[in-house]
Amino acid sequence: MTKADERRLEKIAASLTPKEAFLLWMAEAHRHETFTEYVLSFKDQPSEQHPYRRLPDQVDASVRAAHRGEKHIDVETLVRHAVREVAFYIELHEALTGRVAAEWRALGLQLLLALGINRDLMQEKEPTQPDVDRARHWVVQAAGDLLLWQRVAEQLAARYLDGRTLLFPQQEKRLAECIETAEMLIAHFNDHMEWLRFLREEAKPTSRKKPGPVLELDPIDAGRLQTEVERAATSTAQQIVAMAKAEAAVFVHEAKLASQLLDGVWTGLG
Repeated sequence: MTKADERRLEKIAASLTPKEAFLLWMAEAHRHETFTEYVLSFKDQPSEQHPYRRLPDQVDASVRAAHRGEKHIDVETLVRHAVREVAFYIELHEALTGRVAAEWRALGLQLLLALGINRDLMQEKEPTQPDVDRARHWVVQAAGDLLLWQRVAEQLAARYLDGRTLLFPQQEKRLAECIETAEMLIAHFNDHMEWLRFLREEAKPTSRKKPGPVLELDPIDAGRLQTEVERAATSTAQQIVAMAKAEAAVFVHEAKLASQLLDGVWTGLG
Protein backbone atom coordinates (compact mmCIF):
# COMPACT_ATOMS: atom_id res chain seq x y z
CA MET A 1 0.00 0.00 0.00
CA THR A 2 1.40 3.39 -1.01
CA LYS A 3 1.51 6.42 1.24
CA ALA A 4 -1.17 8.01 -0.95
CA ASP A 5 -3.43 5.00 -0.33
CA GLU A 6 -2.78 5.23 3.41
CA ARG A 7 -3.69 8.92 3.42
CA ARG A 8 -6.89 8.17 1.51
CA LEU A 9 -7.87 5.48 4.00
CA GLU A 10 -7.12 7.78 6.93
CA LYS A 11 -9.31 10.45 5.35
CA ILE A 12 -12.17 7.99 4.90
CA ALA A 13 -11.79 6.71 8.47
CA ALA A 14 -11.85 10.28 9.76
CA SER A 15 -15.23 10.91 8.08
CA LEU A 16 -17.08 7.85 9.39
CA THR A 17 -20.15 8.03 11.60
CA PRO A 18 -19.91 6.35 15.04
CA LYS A 19 -21.79 3.32 13.72
CA GLU A 20 -19.61 3.07 10.62
CA ALA A 21 -16.45 3.40 12.70
CA PHE A 22 -17.60 0.65 15.02
CA LEU A 23 -18.56 -1.70 12.16
CA LEU A 24 -15.16 -1.20 10.55
CA TRP A 25 -13.43 -1.97 13.85
CA MET A 26 -15.68 -5.01 14.46
CA ALA A 27 -14.80 -6.43 11.05
CA GLU A 28 -11.13 -6.22 12.04
CA ALA A 29 -11.77 -7.73 15.49
CA HIS A 30 -13.73 -10.63 14.00
CA ARG A 31 -10.76 -11.72 11.96
CA HIS A 32 -10.01 -13.50 15.22
CA GLU A 33 -12.07 -16.67 15.24
CA THR A 34 -12.61 -16.74 18.99
CA PHE A 35 -13.27 -14.41 21.89
CA THR A 36 -10.08 -15.69 23.57
CA GLU A 37 -7.94 -14.91 20.53
CA TYR A 38 -9.38 -11.41 20.44
CA VAL A 39 -8.59 -10.78 24.13
CA LEU A 40 -5.05 -12.15 23.79
CA SER A 41 -4.44 -9.95 20.75
CA PHE A 42 -4.13 -6.93 23.09
CA LYS A 43 -1.12 -8.45 24.84
CA ASP A 44 1.95 -6.23 24.43
CA GLN A 45 -0.07 -3.80 22.32
CA PRO A 46 -0.16 -0.06 23.07
CA SER A 47 -3.28 1.04 24.92
CA GLU A 48 -4.22 3.25 21.95
CA GLN A 49 -5.18 0.08 20.05
CA HIS A 50 -7.95 -0.78 22.48
CA PRO A 51 -11.36 0.14 21.03
CA TYR A 52 -12.16 2.31 24.05
CA ARG A 53 -9.20 4.50 23.17
CA ARG A 54 -9.17 4.21 19.41
CA LEU A 55 -12.84 4.67 18.47
CA PRO A 56 -13.77 7.60 20.77
CA ASP A 57 -10.68 9.50 19.58
CA GLN A 58 -11.60 8.72 15.98
CA VAL A 59 -15.21 9.93 16.18
CA ASP A 60 -14.15 12.96 18.25
CA ALA A 61 -11.79 14.04 15.48
CA SER A 62 -14.39 13.23 12.81
CA VAL A 63 -17.08 15.45 14.39
CA ARG A 64 -14.68 18.34 14.94
CA ALA A 65 -13.43 18.13 11.35
CA ALA A 66 -16.98 17.99 9.96
CA HIS A 67 -18.02 21.17 11.81
CA ARG A 68 -14.81 23.15 11.63
CA GLY A 69 -15.55 26.84 11.20
CA GLU A 70 -19.26 26.56 12.00
CA LYS A 71 -19.87 29.24 14.63
CA HIS A 72 -23.45 28.44 15.59
CA ILE A 73 -22.92 24.74 16.30
CA ASP A 74 -22.35 23.38 19.80
CA VAL A 75 -19.49 21.15 18.73
CA GLU A 76 -18.74 19.87 22.22
CA THR A 77 -22.28 18.51 22.59
CA LEU A 78 -22.07 16.84 19.17
CA VAL A 79 -18.72 15.32 20.12
CA ARG A 80 -20.12 14.00 23.41
CA HIS A 81 -23.12 12.44 21.67
CA ALA A 82 -20.90 10.81 19.03
CA VAL A 83 -18.48 9.42 21.62
CA ARG A 84 -21.38 8.12 23.71
CA GLU A 85 -22.85 6.40 20.66
CA VAL A 86 -19.65 4.62 19.71
CA ALA A 87 -19.09 3.67 23.36
CA PHE A 88 -22.56 2.13 23.35
CA TYR A 89 -21.66 -0.09 20.38
CA ILE A 90 -18.44 -1.16 22.09
CA GLU A 91 -20.32 -2.03 25.29
CA LEU A 92 -22.92 -3.94 23.30
CA HIS A 93 -20.20 -6.01 21.66
CA GLU A 94 -18.34 -6.66 24.90
CA ALA A 95 -21.54 -7.54 26.77
CA LEU A 96 -22.87 -10.12 24.31
CA THR A 97 -19.60 -11.79 23.31
CA GLY A 98 -18.41 -11.83 26.92
CA ARG A 99 -21.67 -13.24 28.23
CA VAL A 100 -21.80 -16.02 25.64
CA ALA A 101 -18.13 -16.85 26.31
CA ALA A 102 -18.75 -16.97 30.08
CA GLU A 103 -21.81 -19.21 29.78
CA TRP A 104 -20.61 -21.45 26.97
CA ARG A 105 -19.22 -24.22 29.14
CA ALA A 106 -22.47 -24.44 31.11
CA LEU A 107 -24.53 -24.42 27.89
CA GLY A 108 -22.46 -27.24 26.43
CA LEU A 109 -22.56 -29.36 29.58
CA GLN A 110 -26.31 -28.86 29.85
CA LEU A 111 -26.76 -30.12 26.29
CA LEU A 112 -24.60 -33.18 27.05
CA LEU A 113 -26.67 -33.84 30.16
CA ALA A 114 -29.88 -33.66 28.12
CA LEU A 115 -28.44 -36.07 25.55
CA GLY A 116 -27.47 -38.55 28.26
CA ILE A 117 -30.79 -38.43 30.08
CA ASN A 118 -32.74 -38.78 26.84
CA ARG A 119 -30.60 -41.78 25.87
CA ASP A 120 -31.27 -43.40 29.23
CA LEU A 121 -35.02 -42.84 28.79
CA MET A 122 -34.99 -44.52 25.40
CA GLN A 123 -33.21 -47.54 26.87
CA GLU A 124 -35.73 -47.96 29.70
CA LYS A 125 -38.13 -50.87 29.08
CA GLU A 126 -40.70 -49.48 31.49
CA PRO A 127 -39.99 -45.77 32.08
CA THR A 128 -41.69 -44.04 34.97
CA GLN A 129 -43.35 -40.64 34.91
CA PRO A 130 -40.38 -39.06 36.71
CA ASP A 131 -38.09 -40.52 34.00
CA VAL A 132 -40.18 -38.93 31.26
CA ASP A 133 -40.56 -35.61 33.07
CA ARG A 134 -36.84 -35.39 33.84
CA ALA A 135 -35.87 -36.01 30.22
CA ARG A 136 -38.43 -33.49 28.96
CA HIS A 137 -37.19 -30.85 31.42
CA TRP A 138 -33.54 -31.08 30.41
CA VAL A 139 -34.21 -31.29 26.68
CA VAL A 140 -36.38 -28.15 26.86
CA GLN A 141 -33.90 -26.37 29.14
CA ALA A 142 -30.89 -27.12 26.93
CA ALA A 143 -32.64 -26.17 23.70
CA GLY A 144 -34.26 -23.09 25.20
CA ASP A 145 -31.04 -21.63 26.60
CA LEU A 146 -29.18 -22.11 23.32
CA LEU A 147 -32.02 -20.64 21.26
CA LEU A 148 -32.21 -17.72 23.69
CA TRP A 149 -28.67 -16.53 22.95
CA GLN A 150 -29.10 -17.04 19.23
CA ARG A 151 -32.21 -14.85 19.25
CA VAL A 152 -30.59 -12.21 21.48
CA ALA A 153 -27.74 -11.95 18.98
CA GLU A 154 -30.15 -11.80 16.05
CA GLN A 155 -32.33 -9.14 17.67
CA LEU A 156 -29.37 -6.89 18.49
CA ALA A 157 -27.91 -7.35 15.01
CA ALA A 158 -31.20 -6.48 13.32
CA ARG A 159 -31.91 -3.47 15.55
CA TYR A 160 -28.50 -1.82 15.72
CA LEU A 161 -26.05 -3.26 13.19
CA ASP A 162 -27.90 -3.74 9.89
CA GLY A 163 -28.00 -7.50 10.48
CA ARG A 164 -24.29 -7.93 11.26
CA THR A 165 -23.77 -10.25 14.20
CA LEU A 166 -21.85 -9.17 17.28
CA LEU A 167 -20.68 -12.73 17.90
CA PHE A 168 -17.22 -13.94 16.95
CA PRO A 169 -17.15 -16.48 14.08
CA GLN A 170 -16.52 -19.49 16.33
CA GLN A 171 -19.25 -18.42 18.76
CA GLU A 172 -21.79 -18.13 15.97
CA LYS A 173 -20.74 -21.45 14.41
CA ARG A 174 -20.77 -23.44 17.65
CA LEU A 175 -24.07 -21.96 18.72
CA ALA A 176 -25.66 -22.99 15.41
CA GLU A 177 -24.18 -26.50 15.68
CA CYS A 178 -25.44 -26.99 19.23
CA ILE A 179 -28.90 -25.73 18.31
CA GLU A 180 -29.01 -28.24 15.46
CA THR A 181 -28.19 -30.98 17.98
CA ALA A 182 -30.82 -29.67 20.42
CA GLU A 183 -33.50 -29.62 17.73
CA MET A 184 -32.58 -33.18 16.78
CA LEU A 185 -32.88 -34.08 20.46
CA ILE A 186 -36.39 -32.62 20.62
CA ALA A 187 -37.37 -34.64 17.54
CA HIS A 188 -35.99 -37.84 19.09
CA PHE A 189 -37.79 -37.20 22.37
CA ASN A 190 -41.08 -36.59 20.56
CA ASP A 191 -40.60 -39.70 18.43
CA HIS A 192 -40.04 -41.73 21.58
CA MET A 193 -43.18 -40.34 23.18
CA GLU A 194 -45.10 -41.42 20.09
CA TRP A 195 -43.53 -44.87 20.31
CA LEU A 196 -44.48 -45.25 23.97
CA ARG A 197 -48.05 -44.22 23.19
CA PHE A 198 -48.15 -46.81 20.40
CA LEU A 199 -46.90 -49.53 22.75
CA ARG A 200 -49.49 -48.56 25.35
CA GLU A 201 -52.34 -48.68 22.84
CA GLU A 202 -51.19 -51.98 21.33
CA ALA A 203 -50.51 -53.72 24.61
CA LYS A 204 -52.88 -56.61 25.44
CA PRO A 205 -53.30 -58.02 28.94
CA THR A 206 -51.44 -61.34 29.16
CA SER A 207 -51.70 -61.91 32.90
CA ARG A 208 -53.57 -60.85 35.96
CA LYS A 209 -50.78 -58.43 36.77
CA LYS A 210 -52.16 -55.06 37.74
CA PRO A 211 -51.42 -52.51 34.98
CA GLY A 212 -49.02 -49.71 35.85
CA PRO A 213 -50.00 -46.05 36.00
CA VAL A 214 -50.86 -44.30 32.75
CA LEU A 215 -47.96 -42.06 31.76
CA GLU A 216 -48.35 -38.51 30.46
CA LEU A 217 -46.52 -38.72 27.15
CA ASP A 218 -47.06 -35.25 25.70
CA PRO A 219 -44.48 -34.23 23.09
CA ILE A 220 -42.45 -31.06 23.38
CA ASP A 221 -44.30 -28.23 21.65
CA ALA A 222 -41.56 -26.62 19.54
CA GLY A 223 -43.79 -23.68 18.62
CA ARG A 224 -44.56 -22.89 22.24
CA LEU A 225 -40.88 -23.21 23.14
CA GLN A 226 -39.97 -20.75 20.38
CA THR A 227 -42.58 -18.28 21.63
CA GLU A 228 -41.22 -18.47 25.18
CA VAL A 229 -37.66 -18.10 23.90
CA GLU A 230 -38.62 -15.03 21.87
CA ARG A 231 -40.16 -13.36 24.90
CA ALA A 232 -37.15 -14.15 27.09
CA ALA A 233 -34.71 -13.05 24.36
CA THR A 234 -36.48 -9.72 23.95
CA SER A 235 -36.27 -9.08 27.68
CA THR A 236 -32.59 -10.11 27.84
CA ALA A 237 -31.70 -7.98 24.82
CA GLN A 238 -33.44 -4.96 26.36
CA GLN A 239 -31.46 -5.39 29.58
CA ILE A 240 -28.17 -5.68 27.67
CA VAL A 241 -29.00 -2.55 25.67
CA ALA A 242 -29.93 -0.55 28.78
CA MET A 243 -26.75 -1.60 30.55
CA ALA A 244 -24.65 -0.75 27.49
CA LYS A 245 -26.27 2.68 27.24
CA ALA A 246 -25.66 3.28 30.95
CA GLU A 247 -21.99 2.32 30.64
CA ALA A 248 -21.65 4.58 27.61
CA ALA A 249 -23.19 7.46 29.57
CA VAL A 250 -20.70 6.87 32.40
CA PHE A 251 -17.87 6.97 29.85
CA VAL A 252 -18.82 10.54 28.83
CA HIS A 253 -19.48 11.54 32.47
CA GLU A 254 -23.27 11.71 32.18
CA ALA A 255 -23.98 10.19 35.59
CA LYS A 256 -27.62 11.31 35.78
CA LEU A 257 -28.47 9.66 32.46
CA ALA A 258 -26.64 6.50 33.50
CA SER A 259 -28.60 6.38 36.76
CA GLN A 260 -31.91 6.76 34.90
CA LEU A 261 -31.00 3.94 32.51
CA LEU A 262 -29.97 1.66 35.36
CA ASP A 263 -33.21 2.39 37.20
CA GLY A 264 -35.02 1.11 34.11
CA VAL A 265 -32.98 -2.10 34.21
CA TRP A 266 -33.77 -2.76 37.87
CA THR A 267 -37.45 -1.99 37.28
CA GLY A 268 -37.51 -4.45 34.42
CA LEU A 269 -35.88 -7.14 36.53
CA GLY A 270 -38.46 -6.64 39.22
